[in-house]
Amino acid sequence: MKAIELVDLRTQESMILTPSLAEAREATATGDVGALGDVNGLYALAEMGDDPNTVRMSRGITPPLRYAVIDHGGTSTVICAERIAPIISYIRAEMPSAEFHYTWTRMVPPFTLVELEFGPQGYTGSCSKRYIQPIPEPAELDSISLIYASAVYEAITGFLQRVPHGEKVAVPLSGGADSGLVYMLAHEAFKQLKRNPLDLMAVTVKLGEGGKDIEQARALVEFLGGHGYTTKDQWHILPLAPSDLPSLEEIVETIEDYKTAWDLQGARIMIAMRKALRARWPELRYTMSGHGGDELAQDYNLGEEGLTFEEVIENPHIYVEGRIHVPGRTNPMFSGGLGRRIVIDPAALHGFTEFSPICTQGVVRVMYGVPKKELISTPEELYGLKNTVASLGVRALMSLTYQFPEKNRFQCGASDGRTFQQAFSALSEAEARPLFHRLMQELMQERSEQ
Repeated sequence: MKAIELVDLRTQESMILTPSLAEAREATATGDVGALGDVNGLYALAEMGDDPNTVRMSRGITPPLRYAVIDHGGTSTVICAERIAPIISYIRAEMPSAEFHYTWTRMVPPFTLVELEFGPQGYTGSCSKRYIQPIPEPAELDSISLIYASAVYEAITGFLQRVPHGEKVAVPLSGGADSGLVYMLAHEAFKQLKRNPLDLMAVTVKLGEGGKDIEQARALVEFLGGHGYTTKDQWHILPLAPSDLPSLEEIVETIEDYKTAWDLQGARIMIAMRKALRARWPELRYTMSGHGGDELAQDYNLGEEGLTFEEVIENPHIYVEGRIHVPGRTNPMFSGGLGRRIVIDPAALHGFTEFSPICTQGVVRVMYGVPKKELISTPEELYGLKNTVASLGVRALMSLTYQFPEKNRFQCGASDGRTFQQAFSALSEAEARPLFHRLMQELMQERSEQ
């Protein structure tokens, strides 16, 4: 029987809100999918199984969890990392003669327990068990909104209790329903936790002459200030010039991916934003965002995604988890949906602990349980659902009446029309795909030359 070794190269810590990290690890090691269904937080776990011939891994939406299995000599080695490059580097340094190709790497799908099985000759295969279960909600918008906003608020307070007092927390604020809801509920959490409100920052990106986000964010900040919340000196505009944007090659190298054009655009401005944040506030460590709101609410133009209205209504996970449960529809190197898309924000690479309460399993379970077939009959109603839920949630939890504006993609809302055309319109999967494979081949070539 070959020995089994688990090598963990990851640098991002799991953020378990409930239950404890120890309990989540035990549930992963024992394959207890029932217990994993109750985990809340942002987590990725890799554990030697209770069976000595098994390695088990589980993951929420973020952080990412990639792995590769190498049978070499008398050992089967499972190597885990957030990125592909460290896996290649480790194999290059520690087992240079092992047979390996970068396409062997895999991403653990979100809300899935992956079990790797080993026999006398080494690795024999894997199986996956999806464990997330929706929390059924009534077909009543006021009730849904209260439950959703409460779940987001609970996640925010859980996160803030892990942030040392005196540390700043920055919210990238577009003024829309996702970042706006997080920012508003963060104010309430700061008040309830008796934290200094000046430690909560709002940062709005202005690319070129700027887009709608500046006015949307200003309106929200002034609204809160007019209702007794301390927003003066909290809000900052973060200017970016087109020259600050990374090249397509840097984008591909950072996210280790090539899909889709929208994601490449998002990565371009995310990378620039993270660099600018780090340069302007060198000591800033914590950021809190509205990542995942669009995917949970399925707030995407159906024509962009090649989906029918019926497919979306029937599958609440389609944008969050992608089509990973449809055989042959997703490249296993990347998982799918938001589970794949999380890499477009390189927060950890620039020294930030990033937290999205919307990505926590507790919030996802709530939104998965919304009876959309009873509430929605047209795409237009689907697109408006998120704003309605966010606005009603703020009213329920904060006794404030605020109407969030229509959605903008980050790169669109942050930039003026001319800058957007110049900076984003030419990005394409057709150009990114060969760059990705060239990058991977260069890393492999460095390995072969050792």
